[in-house]
Amino acid sequence: LVQGGSTPFETYSGLREIVGAMPVQMTATFLTQMIGQGDARMIDVGRYFLLDPVGEMRDAAIAGFGLLAEGAHMDAALLSDLILIRNWVPNGKALDTLIATALRCEPSGGTVPQPWQLHRVMTSLPDGTGSQSILGVCSRGSARAVAAAMIKEGHGIKDAYVIPCSSRGDQKTIVEQIEQAMTMHDVSPSYLAPATGFALGDGLARGAVTTPGFLDVAPMFGIGDVTPETGGHVALLAVVDPDGELAALSDNRRGGLIGKSRDWFSEHDISSSWFVSDATLMAALEEASTAASAKKIVAGHLEEMRDRWARIFARSSLILRHDRSAPPDAWMSFAVVAQALEAGREIKKIPVFEDILGQTLEVAAARAMEDLDDDLEWDNEEYEPPEIQ
Repeated sequence: LVQGGSTPFETYSGLREIVGAMPVQMTATFLTQMIGQGDARMIDVGRYFLLDPVGEMRDAAIAGFGLLAEGAHMDAALLSDLILIRNWVPNGKALDTLIATALRCEPSGGTVPQPWQLHRVMTSLPDGTGSQSILGVCSRGSARAVAAAMIKEGHGIKDAYVIPCSSRGDQKTIVEQIEQAMTMHDVSPSYLAPATGFALGDGLARGAVTTPGFLDVAPMFGIGDVTPETGGHVALLAVVDPDGELAALSDNRRGGLIGKSRDWFSEHDISSSWFVSDATLMAALEEASTAASAKKIVAGHLEEMRDRWARIFARSSLILRHDRSAPPDAWMSFAVVAQALEAGREIKKIPVFEDILGQTLEVAAARAMEDLDDDLEWDNEEYEPPEIQ
């Protein structure tokens, strides 16, 4: 079933389509035996199934690695991988038994791949859904690639993949195309560990499974040993500001930084996505009879989502802190607004929410017009009675 020349992740993707068509019990047996028989290629592929979105596939993979541990067929390199993966999945405790079994056998040996060199790190600011893209420009020997990961609020590391490049020129072209498609911030590599650590913690807290592709991307980012961080945006801001600069701000300075948020929409292209359009809000707006009542409904909805916006702005602060080309007070403005939301400051006293509220109303009005146009188009269609046979 394994095509020659396929990477372990490509093999995982192909096998997953095959086993996805099998009955659950057959799938579990197939995966467990595939890993448990000890073929080195299938062991590499099995690691991805430990992060599969389907719980039964994860359990089957754990059972397969359990067979390896019981038979003392697990080397030190594989055991090291399993110890790291254990921190990335909601059911990580299920790996504890086989890890303990393998440790009793005192495994040794195994192959550790040559490390990647990380030449450049880029990231977008979080959009209105809390999603952001992170890219790493990497090389290993003559091989070149672009590693990509997507963080999403409530989902942790939602996607991760590797774009192989045939040459330095090909790699440069790919990066330029990405930069043309979205505004990216060049950040120092030290940004990656806290950003992904807090993303992992956020995902695990909500039962989300880290995407299998992160197994390839993490070592390319130089964070193969990253572990989940907890504490939400409060803990994240402590990482952003290790020297306590925010605490030393005067009230006037703090107020000025909050006021600076009125400029965010003109300074950051990603702000065009900073609006709310969930079904609950859209349904509530259908009941609004005046512009004033619609504005009140949106304001109330934003107030209920203050924690979510605090997390988005805290993450933005971390990015700007690691962006050497950003103005010195850019990160502080985002951080202070996140703190103000945490402290309970009314959103009407935070300028950026005037823009978010206005943009939300514009999006809602545009969608209402689209729905009206669809209804009119349906009503104006010429009626044709069914043909009588």
